[in-house]
Order: sequence, then C-alpha cells, then structure tokens
Amino acid sequence: MKRFLVLIVLLSCLILTSSSFAQWTMTNGPIGGFVDRITGNNEGLFIVAGNGNTYFRKYSDDRWTLLCSTGLNQITGAYIQDSTFYISTFYSGIWKSNDYGYTWQKIPRTVVSDTVWSICGDDSTILAGTFQKGLFVSNDNGETWNRNRAGGIYLV
Repeated sequence: MKRFLVLIVLLSCLILTSSSFAQWTMTNGPIGGFVDRITGNNEGLFIVAGNGNTYFRKYSDDRWTLLCSTGLNQITGAYIQDSTFYISTFYSGIWKSNDYGYTWQKIPRTVVSDTVWSICGDDSTILAGTFQKGLFVSNDNGETWNRNRAGGIYLV
C-alpha cells in the first residue's frame, strides 16, 4: 500500500510540474553565435552578441533590429537607462550610446581600471564593478565616477 501511495504522489508531482511551468519558445531573433548580455527597459530588450553586434526588440514588435557592430568582443555587461545604453568591456572601459545603440562612444577615463566586469544602475545612479579597483559610482550619466570608499552596499 505504501508503494502504491508513493507511486501516486510521484506521478501527481510529475503531471503538475510538467504542465504548471511556462514553456520556452524560439524567437525570431538573431540567429547564430551566442548572446553575451541581455538587458531591458520599459520599451524593449537589448542584446549584445558575442561578436559585438547589438540588437534591440521593442515589446510592441516581434522582430529584432540589428543596431550596429561595436567591434568590441569582450563585453562584460550591459545596462539601459532611459534611451541611453551602456556596455562594459574587459579591456576597453565603458561605452555609451545616446541613440538606442546605433552609435557608441567610449566614456573617456571611465574609471581607474579599463577592466570593468559589470555595469548596472537605476534612474539616477550607475554602478561599475572593476577588476581589483572596486566599485565605482556615477550620478551624472557616466560623466564622472567616484570610488565607493565608504564600503556601503548598493541595492539596485
């Protein structure tokens, strides 16, 4: 009787779990290669591919648009703040686009280190995590950066 009950419970769990989770579906997005970073804002999703190509898909549309090829292939992070896109790189600092990713400019003297492992933020603050130099904070859209010397923790 115990074996029968265990079998019923296991079968019930199998049936419930297979039908209760959302199913993944293939998009008609960029094909080939790998996706390096994904981020989004209230308008859509932004992808950086492993070859440095950038793509954007509006939520109201079902197609991906190739924005440009950045020429950067060691992208470590991506972040969108309104219509401004940021990417962090392994040896080239932080790059910024003010036109939804069609053109890119390197932020001069971004932080003490050109090796930026990650980038994120909220409406007024951008955070950049660097290799051996710590966490840097910008409150002016990446124009200036300050090292987080207080040791505080930022929750984004």
